[in-house]
Amino acid sequence: MLIEYLPWYTETEKHRHDVRPGLTGWAQVNGRNTVNWDRRFELDVEYVNNISFRFDLKIFLMTIQKVIKRSDIAEDTRIVEGNFADIRKKKVKIEKKEF
Repeated sequence: MLIEYLPWYTETEKHRHDVRPGLTGWAQVNGRNTVNWDRRFELDVEYVNNISFRFDLKIFLMTIQKVIKRSDIAEDTRIVEGNFADIRKKKVKIEKKEF
């Protein structure tokens, strides 16, 4: 993730940085770029809260399956996911208007 995104994390989402990044992850095997940012961060935090060798093995095996099947591939991620900081800025503006 880009450094410019750090101010836009919620307190819960910041916990995704409690572990070192890897080659794959729970969010990657559950939709990767086809799920929205909020869901992707939920999955990252779910991993952090449930980290174990068994969980890592499950992710590893699911990654192999995804690669072989070539599933959840987005050729142009800008269309699918959008810029995280821009999305959060819009969300904050909407939440402020609701008050």
